[in-house]
Amino acid sequence: MATKTQDTYDVLVVGSGASGGWAAKRLSEAGVKVALVDAGRPLRITDLNEHGSGLELPYRGLSSEIVRKTRPVQKECYACTERNYDWFANDLEEPYTTAKDKPFSWQGRMRVTGGRTTVAGVGARVATATRQAHRRIPAPLRARSAAAALSGSSATG
Repeated sequence: MATKTQDTYDVLVVGSGASGGWAAKRLSEAGVKVALVDAGRPLRITDLNEHGSGLELPYRGLSSEIVRKTRPVQKECYACTERNYDWFANDLEEPYTTAKDKPFSWQGRMRVTGGRTTVAGVGARVATATRQAHRRIPAPLRARSAAAALSGSSATG
């Protein structure tokens, strides 16, 4: 029989996307005990099919109105297509409200591990169509500064 334990955490981070993932990483590196939860399911390699032919899809890529039936708000996001609409929140099952004087169209509400960074260009546009996120890590920046120092020019150009 399995026993339940009650683990105690200092911080609960919701979402493993670009912001949540980094927040959890930095906090845990600082010695904080972090719990990371996600609203989405893990993606499988078979889910990553955006470069295939539209002719292989059940509706041949012409399913905008079908997708819009369950995701009327999410479909306004250009990235919500027949290939990946099930990655997005179902607007009918998970509605949200806003204040009358502050309307907001919350597009890109993802339900996959990694959040919006899994869809090319959604959110902060950190991902590209090739699923690459170019980050400015210290090593290339130091290399550029060192090269500039050797040549006698500015490293900020």
